[in-house]
Amino acid sequence: LRSKSTLLLTLLSLGYFLAYFDRLLMTVVGEMVKNEFALSDKQLSLLNGAAFVIIYGACGIPMGWLGDRFSRKKIIVWSLTAWTFLTMLCGTAQSFVQLAIARAGVGVGESALVPVANSLIGDVYPPAKRPMAIAIFYSGGLIGILACFLLGTWVAGEYGWRTAFLVAGPPGLILAL
Repeated sequence: LRSKSTLLLTLLSLGYFLAYFDRLLMTVVGEMVKNEFALSDKQLSLLNGAAFVIIYGACGIPMGWLGDRFSRKKIIVWSLTAWTFLTMLCGTAQSFVQLAIARAGVGVGESALVPVANSLIGDVYPPAKRPMAIAIFYSGGLIGILACFLLGTWVAGEYGWRTAFLVAGPPGLILAL
């Protein structure tokens, strides 16, 4: 049981790492996107904020509801697959609207991870061990932030913002498997 719980926590933490990486990549490449599409500051802030955050927040409750009723592992696999695919789709966007729709899709996909992962952690870890397990899970996201700013910046600087989105997706697809 211990090795299964450790594996589950590792996979969930890697998922949260990728969620934050994918979420913040727009922040890292924002100026490049703004220049290519001749966006206003307002449009750029919509891509970084409303297009993602409002959708993410609004979908969290329904995703928690789904997690109460259906296979949580399947929900996480499908949401991870969806958001990483949509992250890559951001790299192919040809307009502000296409990019905003893809960013909203990333928000929908990511909105399932936290409520469903916390529920899975609660299933596997006894109350006395849960605080540490949840701390490890959340640390995955914080490491994802750092990785996004280091690796995302480097990839975008060397190969362009589109490539940064395109290479961010495959690790999530591999993890989903």
